[in-house]
Amino acid sequence: MVYRYVFNKVIGRAAAYKRLLLTIKGEYDDVIGALQRREDEARTAQRTLVAITSHPKSLMTCQRRAAHLRDRWKDCMWVLNRSPSLSLLQLLRAPQQGRAAILSLGVACSTLLADPQQQQFALQLLDSAVSKGRVWSVVASLCSELNRADLSRAVLSVLLDQSGTRIVTPGLEGALLMEHVFL
Repeated sequence: MVYRYVFNKVIGRAAAYKRLLLTIKGEYDDVIGALQRREDEARTAQRTLVAITSHPKSLMTCQRRAAHLRDRWKDCMWVLNRSPSLSLLQLLRAPQQGRAAILSLGVACSTLLADPQQQQFALQLLDSAVSKGRVWSVVASLCSELNRADLSRAVLSVLLDQSGTRIVTPGLEGALLMEHVFL
C-alpha cells in the first residue's frame, strides 16, 4: 500500500523519532489489519445471510414444483383411466425434451392394478414392458456397474425369492427366468 511506502520514507529521514514512528506504524498496521478482517467477516456474513434467506424460497419453489407434478400425474392418470391406450401410456412414459417422463412404469401399473376395471390394461402394459426387454435384470446390472452391489442383490433376490418358486439356476440366469415369469 502507498501509506506504508511513504511512512517508511518518513521513518528513514527522521532518525531521531525512528523508534516512536515504528511503534505508531505497527499500531496503524494492526488497526488496518483488524478493519480488513472485519470487512471480510462482514462479506462472509452477508453471503451466509443471502444463502439462508434464499433457502425458504428454494424450498417453496420445490414444493410448488412437486404439487404441480402431482397434479400433472393425477391428470394423466385420469385421462388414462377414462380412455386406456397403450400408445398414450407409452407417450406419457417417454422422456420429453430432455426431461424425465411424466409417469413411471411402476406408478402407472400400481395405480391401474388397484382399479379392478383397469387391471387387464395394467397387465397389457406389463406384457408390453417385458416384451421390450429384461427390465429388472438391466436395473440389477446397472446397479452393479454403479458400485451398488447391495441394490443389485436386492433386485435379484426379489426375482429369485418369489413365494412358491424354486431356483432353477442360481445367479443372474435364474433371476432372468423369474423376471419373465413374474413380469
